[in-house]
Amino acid sequence: LGAIYRNTYEKYLTLEIARALGEELSQYGNVEIFYTRESDTALTLKERAAYAASVDADVLISLHLNASREHNLFGSEVFVSAYGEKYAYGSGLGSRILSELVDYGFASKGVKTRLGSHGDYYGIIRECGSLGIPAIIVEHGYMDEDRDWGRMDSEEELQELGRRDAAGIAAYFGLEKGR
Repeated sequence: LGAIYRNTYEKYLTLEIARALGEELSQYGNVEIFYTRESDTALTLKERAAYAASVDADVLISLHLNASREHNLFGSEVFVSAYGEKYAYGSGLGSRILSELVDYGFASKGVKTRLGSHGDYYGIIRECGSLGIPAIIVEHGYMDEDRDWGRMDSEEELQELGRRDAAGIAAYFGLEKGR
């Protein structure tokens, strides 16, 4: 389900962001967009990574919204693998996306790694990494904090987040619209 706050489920909001990201990114040349889900479907992290491998994905981008226990944190952050080329790739891509979110008014919490007892802490990054696919997690902002919520509390705002993500991706890959 992801974060639940303000009687709103993260999973529905991030699906809207993903649709807008795909729509915007499809306007650039030489891009194929695959969704791990296009409706309210449950997939394990292993299934998501396997799907990315089955379509020969260059990268898996996992979209999220945050919430905090004390409801007092705010800002955008991106998590990437801590290892080798996947770190370099993820850090570059994550920085471009984060720059777009900061330009939109979010505070930057940075591009980060997090280690656990089995390597990368986050399962999607770890599962994709085991299949040779870079993966990043984009935490757009906090649902439970008014500064961030104002940039995700309507369909228009969610679509703008998707367009911002797409602009960061396009900038990283040097894509141009219509080519």
